[in-house]
Amino acid sequence: MRRSPLPVAILAALVLASTAHAKIVSSGAVSDPFTNRTYFSITFDAPPDFYTVDAYDRAADEFQFYISYALPYLETSAPIIVRGGEIHYNSTIAIRDGVGADGGPHSGGWGPVRAEVPYVLTGTIVTFNVPSSVIGDDDGYFWYILDCFRYGTTTSRMYGASVVGSVPTAKSSWSAIKRLYR
Repeated sequence: MRRSPLPVAILAALVLASTAHAKIVSSGAVSDPFTNRTYFSITFDAPPDFYTVDAYDRAADEFQFYISYALPYLETSAPIIVRGGEIHYNSTIAIRDGVGADGGPHSGGWGPVRAEVPYVLTGTIVTFNVPSSVIGDDDGYFWYILDCFRYGTTTSRMYGASVVGSVPTAKSSWSAIKRLYR
């Protein structure tokens, strides 16, 4: 009796899907002096899974920004840590001190929580914004390392620097303003 190849193909697709993981394609940070907020974005090559965890409570996909205001950059001494690895606890991104004795049970060894902020995941793009004061930003300029993890193992890394500028909102888009002057 001949067996259909379809169940084998379905099984192979499920195995491939379960081993797929998100890697960083691009990232950005814009400090807006008019709103006193810093806007972050991360684009992954696949939709990230922030809620599936392993036996050690590590998320399938995590990200972490190490923010520094001086070079040379060392993530072990970064003053601010932005942790996507805590999303599965409160559906928020935790911003922590890079050092400190009492980081709490989910700190990953980092310092206390400065703030927690909501995020938006649209397909493969994660966006969120933080009051600039929370990340200790006084001029809008900083450097970062962004790591992506799969169950605690680093899968990709990106280096970047913030830019300073305004971030247009839907209510104040340039196209709406231009229409007023026609």
